[in-house]
Amino acid sequence: IDSKYCQEKGIIVSNVRNYASFSVSEQVFTLLLALRRNLIAYQQYTQTGLWQKSDIFCSLEFPNHDLHNSTFGIIGYGVLGQAVEKLALAFGMKVLIAERKGIDEPRKGRVTFDELIETSDVISLHCPLTVETRELLGAKE
Repeated sequence: IDSKYCQEKGIIVSNVRNYASFSVSEQVFTLLLALRRNLIAYQQYTQTGLWQKSDIFCSLEFPNHDLHNSTFGIIGYGVLGQAVEKLALAFGMKVLIAERKGIDEPRKGRVTFDELIETSDVISLHCPLTVETRELLGAKE
């Protein structure tokens, strides 16, 4: 949103807090399951008839990764980050909460940003785009 333009034109821009936490967290896991289970590749594999030609009862053409026992990193621990954490824990995932980037001494219950990047199997962002978060993840990460 071009905040400057809106301000000049008298257009009110506001953030709706605590909105859609169930919808957003469920969408995170919809996408996560699709990616970790290679849903699109298997769907296309089935549509083209290749699955039916398999000599075994299933297809092992594409990698599958369990959510259980994998590490889920959350950047941004507001209402949405906390809702996502609940679902991750329900799937049996280990959850890491990132401290702000550049802080070497994380608060209780958090890990450094770099530790989260290095040790997470999956990372989900739930922070607003601000001057501080712009380009939060780059080529190094």
